[in-house]
Amino acid sequence: MDKFINLHTHDEYSNIRLKDSTNRIPVMVDYVANQLGQKGFAITNHDCLSNHVKYINTVKDMKKEGKIPQDFKYILGNEIYLLSEEEMNHQLENKLYVPFYHFILIAKDEIGHSQLRELSSRAWKRGFSYRGMDRVPTFYSDIEEVVGGNRGHLVASTACLGSRFARLALQFARMELCLEQGYYNDSFKKEQVHVGEQEAKQAIDELRGQIHDFLTWCTWAFEGDFYIEMQPSEQEDQLLYNKVAQRIAMAYNIPVIITTDAHYLNVEDKAIHKAFLKSDEDDETFASGGRETDDFYDSTYFMSSEEIHTRLSYLDPEFVEECISNTYAIYKSVEQYDLHINQEVPEIPLPPVVSWFYNEEIVSLITKELFPNIIAMRESDNEYDRYLYTLIIKGMKERIAPEEYLMTLVRVDLECKEVIGISKAKQTTMSSYFITLQKFVDIIWDEAESFVGVSRGSAAGFEINYLLQIVQINPLKQPVEMPHWRFISAERPDFPDVDLDISSHKRDIAFRKVQEYYQSFGGEVVRVGTFKTESSKSAIQTACRGIGVSSDIGTYLSSLIPITRGSVHSLKDTYYGNPDKDLKPVTEFVNQVNQYEGLLELAIGIEDIISGRGVHPCGVCCFTDINKHTAIMKAPNGELITQYDLGDNEYTGSIKMDFLNTKTMSMLQIASELLIEAGHMEWQGTLRETYNKYLHPDVRDYDNPHYYEALNKGELISAFQFDSQVGSVALSSIRPTSLLEVANANSLMRLMSDHEEQPMDKYIRYKNDINEWYKDMEDYGLTEDEIMLVRKHLDKDNGVCSSQEGMMLLTMDEKVANFDVVQSNKLRKGCAKKVPKLIQQAKEMVFEQGIANGASDKLLHYIWDEQISMQLGYSFSILHTIGYSHILLQQLELITNYPPIYWNTAVLLLESGAITQDTESEEDNKKEKTTNYGVVASAISDLQFHGVTIDLPHINKAEVGFTPHEESNSIMFGFKGVSTINNDVAATIIANRPYASLQDFHERMVEVKREVTLSTGKKQMKSLVSSTQTINLIKAGAFDDLEQRPRAEILEDYLRLLNPPKKTMTTANINAVMEMGIIPSEYQPMLSMFNFKKYIQTLPKYQDESSKSIVWHVINCGDHEMTEYSNNFFFNNFGELQEGRDYFYDEEGYVNVALKTTRKGSFEDVLKQKTKPFTQWLNSPACIDTYNYIVFEDIKRNLMDGNQSRWEMESMNYYYSEHELAGIDKERYGIVDFNELPEEPVITGFSQWRGQEIPRFELSRICGTVLDRDKNKHTVSLLTEYGVVTLKFHSGQFSFYDKTLSMNDAETGKKVTVEESWFKRGQLLVCVGYRRGNQFRPKRYSNSIYQHALCKITQLHEDGTVSYQDERAQI
Repeated sequence: MDKFINLHTHDEYSNIRLKDSTNRIPVMVDYVANQLGQKGFAITNHDCLSNHVKYINTVKDMKKEGKIPQDFKYILGNEIYLLSEEEMNHQLENKLYVPFYHFILIAKDEIGHSQLRELSSRAWKRGFSYRGMDRVPTFYSDIEEVVGGNRGHLVASTACLGSRFARLALQFARMELCLEQGYYNDSFKKEQVHVGEQEAKQAIDELRGQIHDFLTWCTWAFEGDFYIEMQPSEQEDQLLYNKVAQRIAMAYNIPVIITTDAHYLNVEDKAIHKAFLKSDEDDETFASGGRETDDFYDSTYFMSSEEIHTRLSYLDPEFVEECISNTYAIYKSVEQYDLHINQEVPEIPLPPVVSWFYNEEIVSLITKELFPNIIAMRESDNEYDRYLYTLIIKGMKERIAPEEYLMTLVRVDLECKEVIGISKAKQTTMSSYFITLQKFVDIIWDEAESFVGVSRGSAAGFEINYLLQIVQINPLKQPVEMPHWRFISAERPDFPDVDLDISSHKRDIAFRKVQEYYQSFGGEVVRVGTFKTESSKSAIQTACRGIGVSSDIGTYLSSLIPITRGSVHSLKDTYYGNPDKDLKPVTEFVNQVNQYEGLLELAIGIEDIISGRGVHPCGVCCFTDINKHTAIMKAPNGELITQYDLGDNEYTGSIKMDFLNTKTMSMLQIASELLIEAGHMEWQGTLRETYNKYLHPDVRDYDNPHYYEALNKGELISAFQFDSQVGSVALSSIRPTSLLEVANANSLMRLMSDHEEQPMDKYIRYKNDINEWYKDMEDYGLTEDEIMLVRKHLDKDNGVCSSQEGMMLLTMDEKVANFDVVQSNKLRKGCAKKVPKLIQQAKEMVFEQGIANGASDKLLHYIWDEQISMQLGYSFSILHTIGYSHILLQQLELITNYPPIYWNTAVLLLESGAITQDTESEEDNKKEKTTNYGVVASAISDLQFHGVTIDLPHINKAEVGFTPHEESNSIMFGFKGVSTINNDVAATIIANRPYASLQDFHERMVEVKREVTLSTGKKQMKSLVSSTQTINLIKAGAFDDLEQRPRAEILEDYLRLLNPPKKTMTTANINAVMEMGIIPSEYQPMLSMFNFKKYIQTLPKYQDESSKSIVWHVINCGDHEMTEYSNNFFFNNFGELQEGRDYFYDEEGYVNVALKTTRKGSFEDVLKQKTKPFTQWLNSPACIDTYNYIVFEDIKRNLMDGNQSRWEMESMNYYYSEHELAGIDKERYGIVDFNELPEEPVITGFSQWRGQEIPRFELSRICGTVLDRDKNKHTVSLLTEYGVVTLKFHSGQFSFYDKTLSMNDAETGKKVTVEESWFKRGQLLVCVGYRRGNQFRPKRYSNSIYQHALCKITQLHEDGTVSYQDERAQI
């Protein structure tokens, strides 16, 4: 037995903030227990407890399976960042470097682990981003508060060289070296650092005091459970530290432990770890290699005692052995506690009993003989059971007709039996689950003011859910059997799972309102944490980046990995195949991977590894005492989440509830609000009551033929669950005419069969002629009785078993297999996964029990081969699809009974991102969201494709956002979408309407000023609407209808209004006239005089002593020849000036000239007289008219450049008129429609580059207008004639085209822009590359006909040709 216990190790969960470790718990446990013969190790990830439950369960399972010794221990710890709060705040405030010191904590027992959870939660709550990394500091005061009063449950150690103690001790040792030799080696900077004797002595004294203070605090805080940590690394700093640490430990009598800070398993795994860490580098082709992965990480793997002794041979062997023994002593002191807690149903305060509902009419029907389970609920000792009973009675009174009371009570009694059974099995109060969920639904409706969806999932089959308004469909009134046991069953006592669909724009406020409610009685609601993993596709690319293989190759190899039903094949399945899954190796992948030695092994080592943290899309957990169950952390977006994932939260006693945020709910809500505003719906006092009157399934006729007529004509945009190409094909093929047919279509489009005829094709054939089905059964050999048996179950489904419930009910038939709920559920699960072994087990179960039950082999084969087989690998629940179908019918209600433009507007508002999160915070709601023009243009393009008209904004009709216009059956573009118009300006325009004309608008909005306070605090008078904003409104067509004339004419006239022609000219205009080149030649000598005056004004000057109005300029040009030339010009042209009065020679012989005086005979007077003919010409009609013409043409060139389409792009970022590149000669330039390109690039061959074989793809050309760019994702949104396309660049490629090119002006020294980014909004581009999925990847090859991946179009000519620029400007 090896007595070494590694108390400082990391696994993949250390990667949640930064790539750090490639260890995985099962492999670690097996290796440590069976290869090294050690009895345990501690997991101490970087402030992360997320893997603790997994570690516990791995050890328990492996012991149970006999894979590891029974005395192996899991030891749970945390590597925190220990700081002084005051020091950190001081460093941050003064912008000093903040060192986040490492420190190890290990829990000895359950109390210790509770302390770990509390400390970690505190650290994460205050976490912040520092220099690009999330930092989570634990303060000394935290440990004093959490641990100080209950010490003895945590073990602490000083951690690695990143700890405060190690840094102090290492610097202490360095200063000692300086006393001996005058310098020490800085291993980081790779240089010698020289320190003088006096300075070194002073530093040693200061360090001695700091070390003393730190160790004194540690020994106090952890009493006898504090250790100094050493590691067997052979890097220079570690060697130096180990020696001094031993001396300090002996001086303070503090025990020492040795750890290896294991980040990977063993020496063989070092390459995988190195590649994983280096893959973080972002470079166009190869990893840049900036991250250090050798020195520190050289020894960070699991070691035996023998290897530790070898590496620490420079220390006393007895001391090393003592350190190892200390680790074993800690192992013995740690208890094997478990974090498991039985799941606890959340309990909320109940209202006073006197307020509970009672109804004699219903209660009188409930007798013990007929409804024993309802009676048991009513007479239960548990108040939550009794309260649920009253809620059921209330629901029946409100939602059930009296003639249906008995039918409902029969179902409710069955369901109460299940509730009671699960409560007993789970030793909890299931009634509270329903009560809590109902409360949450009420809060979401009433306080968050959000729609709640009809239903999602198996909850739709439970009548109690309907009576409590948790779901909105009555399972007893649906066109298909809705079995209650699919939701919960005492036979399989699992907790239920209810998904509540809420409006996506109400996500934040709904969560906060529920959270506030729970907090009101001391509880807490937190979102469930999730963890990102490296998929096989990601892993192969990560491995390529890590070892310097071209990113093109990584992307190509990734594309060769198949996806089946949304599931990506593993690397092993892709390379080796998998007979159990009926998968064969992908030959091309094998051939390509084999060219790169070790790549496959690296990628497999990285595959499925944790590489980040996130937020569950809908899951929340409710806690009365959160620290009892879990710790919390922050997601990258700042939200608080659980440190455990869903499964581990359930293990520690939590129950998840789901708030699913859906755009469809938002569309329904927004459309309803628009209809209310338009007077088509009448507000009923609350959102819920309004919804109940107009959209609730109970008030809808789901046999309405108009619904299905509109659906089959394709009139519904964004049809729920059918808004994909597959969904569209399903609807057009099946052409449903009932709710059940819609539900079946929802299932059928997801199913595939190994038979030649696919499930949907068979359904259509049978639907068109049901006798085809009967004939098929006869031909199969079924008897008449067997046919009738099958018909009993599948008649309503046109002979096709497309749902899980259909399959389960068929096999539960007493004449088939007579399965119970548990058996049928096993069948469902066995068929759901495409694993041959599980499918075979399910089949054997059906046949064995069916034959034993008397069913014929022929019947069983028909049921399995012809019906169940279509669900193998994927099956869908009818309870899901019925709920989904009701939502679809709600959409159809809004486009058949109301003008569809309101629904279409809601779709556009949601898809364009115009509807932002409702936070109920005035400050948050005032913040204007940055417009994502690519998303807006995509949404507009999609609606235009469906035939919806998007009108230009009308100055007297438009609102802030998109608005429906019923009279024109169109959607009007909103002011907010116009460039430079923000919410405030839009509101001001709307508040001052109507406007009689553009002139009226200008006088009331542009000429009228108001005082505004700038961000600097300075006050300034500004127009209500600026002239620039008005020009953008004109370009957007906002005045087209008002002015009733061409837009170009409107804009030109407005520019004339802003720039009235000059009537007179002054000498101030001379420079402009000169630049125009319109001065007649006879006036050139006079012009030289003006230029001479302008020149001497740049020369040295001084004020006249007697007359402040006179300024003397010295003709000292700094150059003798220039000075002499200037003197000659002066005397030749101004010789009549009086010396001594108008000019004089100074002591150095320079001429001094008096300016700024107009007395007779002065320089100014002589200049005026001699240039009088020129100034007379300057004010002549010929000059003024020419000047005005040229000035206005320049203004027009600047503000009226391009055509109307260009103006629309500039002002609205979409084309109301045709795309400005619609006229490009597509054949000449090879321009194609992105949508018609294959989703994966076509390989045309391979080429060699730096010894690597790289695939060559078939290249295509697209062109369009830049809408937006994302500098983080290196993408550009390009609006083509056919829709919006995302261009995906490599980072270096993106930066090259995105940067603004500038230089310093040689004369002024000022920075001058030479060329703006090619990705500026509105820029026209031609791009060469290939399609991959939904993105276009710019690419070129050296010997291709396309020599540039990107070209900037500078002009489109009338003949369809273009002028373009294919190189960036040269500086």
